[in-house]
Amino acid sequence: MRVVSVTVPRGAGPKVAAAALTLGVPQADVRPDVTQQGEGDLQLIDVVDFTASATQAWESVGLITSADYFDFATCAIAVRQDGQIENAPEPNKDTHITDPIE
Repeated sequence: MRVVSVTVPRGAGPKVAAAALTLGVPQADVRPDVTQQGEGDLQLIDVVDFTASATQAWESVGLITSADYFDFATCAIAVRQDGQIENAPEPNKDTHITDPIE
């Protein structure tokens, strides 16, 4: 599974969510947020997050980045592989960064 996160100007979030849903993604979360770059003004944005199969994730990248509301100057898209911490192997005792306080 992949976790897709899309940042767009405020108001475009529902369009991104609708695009993801057309690809069969069961749920897309849209939340308003605020960002600031450098010493510039605060920018109102929407952040859309959804979990998708690898195929759906890459199809969504193409669909979303080719849409009229997506501009690489003001938007961002990130795809991460979802992982499970519970199934991680036991850490090697020699790789601990800190020792417990006694």
